[in-house]
Amino acid sequence: MFKELFGKRIVALFVLLMMLSVPVIQAQDGPTIRLGWWGNEPRHELYAELSDMYEELTGVTLEREFNAWSPYWELLSTQVAAGNLPDILHMHPTFVNEYAGRGQLLDLTPYVESGQLDLSSFPEGTLDSGKVGDQIFMVALGTSSPGTHYNAQFMEEAGIEFDPFTWTWEDYVEIASQLRETMPEGTWPAADDGSADQALETFMRQQGKDFMDADGIAFDREDLLEYWGMWEDMRANNLIPPPDITQEYANVGHADSMLANGVVAMDILSGNQHKLFQAATDYPLGLAVIPRTLNEDGELQHGDVIGGAYLSCAANTEYVDECIDYINWMVNDEEVAVIYNGEHGPPGNAENAVLIAENMDEADQRMFAMQDYIAPYASLRSQRPEWGTEAGDAYIRFYQELTFGNMTLEEAVDAFFEEIDFISS
Repeated sequence: MFKELFGKRIVALFVLLMMLSVPVIQAQDGPTIRLGWWGNEPRHELYAELSDMYEELTGVTLEREFNAWSPYWELLSTQVAAGNLPDILHMHPTFVNEYAGRGQLLDLTPYVESGQLDLSSFPEGTLDSGKVGDQIFMVALGTSSPGTHYNAQFMEEAGIEFDPFTWTWEDYVEIASQLRETMPEGTWPAADDGSADQALETFMRQQGKDFMDADGIAFDREDLLEYWGMWEDMRANNLIPPPDITQEYANVGHADSMLANGVVAMDILSGNQHKLFQAATDYPLGLAVIPRTLNEDGELQHGDVIGGAYLSCAANTEYVDECIDYINWMVNDEEVAVIYNGEHGPPGNAENAVLIAENMDEADQRMFAMQDYIAPYASLRSQRPEWGTEAGDAYIRFYQELTFGNMTLEEAVDAFFEEIDFISS
């Protein structure tokens, strides 16, 4: 009797343990895949929420690797050298040509053509923005272009009114001069955006040129003398901060930025950052396009670049199907779209863009309005050479030499082109 009762209890205990162990077994059934993204703390929290959802839904474990913008790309460069990119990584038009050209990204074209990766709700232009040549290497989470974020309160106090979609570089400098008259000491009308490739790129495209193309630097010495000269003149007239102040605020979060704290009244940055700056400050903000250039006939030249955030897969991932499934979920699921809420601009999925437009706050409305205006003029970033990242670093380095007074304007421009000759050879 005892043996029979003991045996039954052992069997019951074994069954109970098996039942309790089922969730653990399910959680371990899916593989662990690595997911990399850039952003600030609120964005990390957003992706953590979505990652938790995906893990619960699929049983896949997402090993999360995130960083601020610059450290993110620095880490990716190290991982490329080690052949160890994340399985799924956030990609950007600035870098896709370089990574795809080096064979680091999975060609997604066959999966789109077979329907495994469903991009049927993507407009053709948005789909094409993820291509290098005829191959799809990245899929748009959201697209946006750089714009000029400005302090609307400071503008009103200075009595300034302007059209945020048709202003020119001449207007920009004139408005900065007017702001200087009303802004207190220790603040400046504009940030020093002379080192920002987004502003430079748009300026050069307005001249019918570019920052870089597949062959290398796509502007000449006189163009850079004009562009850097404009920023030098603004610095001489106390319209932008001195370089030590600019460096002090480099790589800070939105809440600590010069714009959010009223240290500057204007700053050229990615348009999708607008709501993050507005959330970080009590100042009312506005969003304008990057200033325009007039051609000889007095016609506005636009030059806007399509940016945003995209998803790619590492070429050597062992988990292709899981990576494709994740991208499908991120770009097509309506619940995800509502939670994601245009974090990087209007979603690539046109149906989801309509869905979230119904509940946008004022900051998002301003960003979407800017995107709507520039849509007919914006185009993809030109393909960059494989040494494009080194060229971008050189551009920043020699501009800083100029701002700190270590070189004259002519010396800095000449040194930049000499460096380009060296790294491209």
